[in-house]
Parts: sequence; structure tokens; C-alpha cells
Amino acid sequence: IIDLLPSPPEELEEIIKACASCHPSWQDLSVSPERVFGWGKDWKASMSTANWYLNEEARAMTLENIDNLASNFLVDLLMIWAGLTPGAIRIDNRRHLIVTTSLARHGDTVREMSQVLLLDATGNKQLLAKRLGIEANSIIEIEQELPNLSNLTVVNVEMSGLSSNQWSDTCISRIAALIEHLESQHQDIPILGIKQYADDLELDGWWFNDNRGSNAFKSQRAIAAFGKPQINLGVAEDEYLTLYGNLDGFKDYYQSLIDAEVTQFVGRPRAHLYPDQELVIYLVGTGHQIDYLRSLGINIVDCHAVELCAEAGTLKQVSQYKILKAVKRILQSVRNKLTVATLAVETGLSPDYIKKLIAEIGGMMAFKKWVLSLYESYRSSTRFFDPDSLLADAKIRKWMTLEPVAATKEILEELKTHGWRDFQKYLDQFSIDIQAEIWGLIVPLILPEIAEVEKYHSWAGG
Repeated sequence: IIDLLPSPPEELEEIIKACASCHPSWQDLSVSPERVFGWGKDWKASMSTANWYLNEEARAMTLENIDNLASNFLVDLLMIWAGLTPGAIRIDNRRHLIVTTSLARHGDTVREMSQVLLLDATGNKQLLAKRLGIEANSIIEIEQELPNLSNLTVVNVEMSGLSSNQWSDTCISRIAALIEHLESQHQDIPILGIKQYADDLELDGWWFNDNRGSNAFKSQRAIAAFGKPQINLGVAEDEYLTLYGNLDGFKDYYQSLIDAEVTQFVGRPRAHLYPDQELVIYLVGTGHQIDYLRSLGINIVDCHAVELCAEAGTLKQVSQYKILKAVKRILQSVRNKLTVATLAVETGLSPDYIKKLIAEIGGMMAFKKWVLSLYESYRSSTRFFDPDSLLADAKIRKWMTLEPVAATKEILEELKTHGWRDFQKYLDQFSIDIQAEIWGLIVPLILPEIAEVEKYHSWAGG
């Protein structure tokens, strides 16, 4: 809002002083009740009742005076506009005017004390100093030695539709399907998420509450959390503007708030107290970046929701999964005829939609050729053409918009076994896009110096 306002008038400071002097004292707002007395012993109860009504009348008049009082935001707003105090002005999506200013009370309280001890596993010394209005070098930061967390695995589950805190009905149904699957795999697994969906999903807790400081999930073999712990973006921007005066570096600041909540969450099972047990945490969301947890000694596994539960994928992924299952049934049937028509009968999908999906692979002829080559590969396997195991295939992962992480071992094994010349022939069976992704996977593994250069360019903003 400040950027939209014109330059403040020269006499603004005088206007601010005039507005500040117009504020009445609280004593002027309070109405003292009248009282009755001397009614005698026989009328004591009636006198008490009369005084109660008089108190209520005075209370109602006081509340009316407060309601009629002009909002005191004006002085703060003018001070921010004039640049006399740090702050931010914003109109939210409900058309409410939000004025944010710094609060000195906490800093004043700290400065009056000879010593203050603060315990926070995800505290930020620089940010704390800014919030309290004190010098960062006045804070002595003591870091505890990290415990061994090698028995803890965080499964980073990519699920579309969870990038904001507003989830569609379709998204909620996919979440419910994944929760049902997780409950079938882990007995009494606690489920956390966004508070507003606590009833719909029968959550055991929610972000910003149960992910911090709680021992309720201590020793749990498995825990799952859905969504991102992200505070209102506008509120975070207001605080940052108030603290720093601009939004330079805000993106990293906002991500650090999310990272802190996630870090707190992964500590809830207290894995270091149970070194002989393998514990797992499912973090389900859209675009979670949790590689920083590796520095804590935690194992990280990346996957997509559809890989855990077919019904948890997008509508397109579920349809593609149905096609894979239908292919197996058709190839194992007596007639063994793979056409769009037979796929439509087996899947319940329309022929036009099936054609559209298969066109992404190159059309029905290319699809048949690909499927038959897979048929030969899997014919002798006990898990013949199993859709779940096929999700490790690089081409299927590309088709279903899944990162080809599960294909890395297969690719490296081909390279190791057959050498560079045959490996190139192996690559030629894929599209240019898939080849590019395969190289993106293996180059950092076989040529780490290139990965280091890439890291440097990312860090340097190059």
C-alpha cells in the first residue's frame, strides 16, 4: 500500500500529533454504576437485584463507548507513511486494512534482565535479534551435539493439490485414500495436517501445534503429515517489511519458516531414544524440499503418492494406472488382442481419452511395440507385468509425470554391464526429453566435479 500512496505532506508530523491528542483516556470511557442502599433488612435481596441491574447497565454503556471509539490505527498508519516508524500496510482478501508495526515491549523486557535462557531447536540468532531489537552479538548461541538419527527415514511423498492450505474435494478424497493405505501398512499411525480439515480427515493433530514440542508421538514407528506448514504469506511479508524495510531475501526467509516447522515435526518420534528401532515419517505435500534434513543424518526417500496408492494420484495418473493394469489382463487373456477398444472395455475410460493418453507415448503402434518389449522382459518374472513394479520403468515414469528417480540404479547397471557404446544404444530407445532427464540423474554420480560446478552456480546465482 505504501508504494501506491503519494509522498506524505510536509505537515504530516503535525497531523500525527493532532490525531494522537484526540485519543481519550480509558477513564473517560468507563461508566461507574449507580448504587442503591439503605432499603432495610427486609428488602436486602431486592436491593442486591437492583444493584446487579445497575452494574449491568453501566457495563453496557462502557462497552458502547468502546465500540463507538474511533480505531487507533490512524496514528500508526500515518507514522509508517511518513517513514517515522518501521511497518507495513496491507488490505487482505476480506478487504480488511492491516497495519503492522514493531513491538518494543519484548525487547525492553529482555534488556531489563541480567540473563535470559532460550531453548529452541530451530532458533535463528539473527532473526531473534531483529525481532527483539538487540544486537546479534549480544546473543551467545550454544549448539547441542546432534544425536544419531540413522534409524529415521523421511519419505517425501509428492502429491499435487497441496501447495496451498485450500484443498479441493477431489484432493481430500485422494488424501483419504492415501491415509487408508498408510493405516493398512502401519497400525495406529498418527495423521497430522491442516487444522481446518481436522474433522473431515479425522486428524490426530495439526501443523503449528502438534508438530512442535509434543511428546504425544514419542516412539511411534510411523507418522504421517499432509500439507505444508506455511503461515499466511501476507502476514509473513508484513513482518519481514517491518523488520528489514524491504523484501530482499524474503523468499529464503519464508522457506526457512516452513523448514523450521518440518524439522520440529521430524523430531516428534524422538528417534534417537530408540536406536534399535526403524522409524518412518511420511511427509505428503506439493513441492517439499527437504534435502537439508540429510545434514541431520536422516534418511530421505522421494516418491510420488501414486506409487504408494494408485487412488492417491491425479485423475490422469489414475487413468494411466488403469491402462497398465488392463494391459496385463489383456496380454494374459486367451484372445490377447491389445486395441483401444479392448482397453476402453477393461478400464471404463472413453476411447478418445485413451487415445489422448497413448498419444503422449507416440500413438497406439508405438504403445504396442513398447508393451510387447516389456512383455518379453517380464514374461518369466513371478511379478509378470505387475503395474507396481513397472512404475520403476523410466519410460512409464516419464509418461505418468513421475521423476525418474527409481530408474537410476537400472540405468547405472546398464552402463556398468554394457559399456558406453551399448549404453548409447540403450538411450536411443527413449525420447530426447527422457534422455536429458537420464543424463541429469547420472552425471552428478559419475562426474561429481560437474555436480560441484552446478552447486557453485546455484549458490552464486549464476
